[in-house]
Amino acid sequence: MAKKSRLKREDWSEADLYILKGLVLRRAAPAKMALLLGRSEGAVRQKAYLLRLALMSRVWSKDDVRQLERLVRRKVPLAEIAVSLDRTVSSAGQKARALGLSLNPLAWSKGEVALLKRLARERTPAAEIADRLKRTEGATRQKARALGLSLNSRARRPRR
Repeated sequence: MAKKSRLKREDWSEADLYILKGLVLRRAAPAKMALLLGRSEGAVRQKAYLLRLALMSRVWSKDDVRQLERLVRRKVPLAEIAVSLDRTVSSAGQKARALGLSLNPLAWSKGEVALLKRLARERTPAAEIADRLKRTEGATRQKARALGLSLNSRARRPRR
């Protein structure tokens, strides 16, 4: 026969709910709530979810945010970012989006766009621009068109 747990297995009383709500407002850890209420952490999490109470999540420190920004700039995949920050993938993704960081590894950086504009003004051939940017010629042409740039590298005829 299974050993009976010392934790409560009864319905939540009004007093329990009041205590739970107070602990949520104080941002207590779910493990601490469970201990104070004499229930399992899973039961506390489930009841908080059913009551639509937001349990405390780990707060992002300034160092965490700086590391997230650095990793996103280096175009590290989101799954690896989450592991290095010891966070969930959804948490890291939500924070990156909240900070306005692009998680698209194919996105054009400001530096790449500036280089494309400069090379287009200098009438550099599209294939050479693509090589310098480490992108395909088609992607380079599409971005130039979206920016309203011409990649026509032929020399201009003098006006008469």
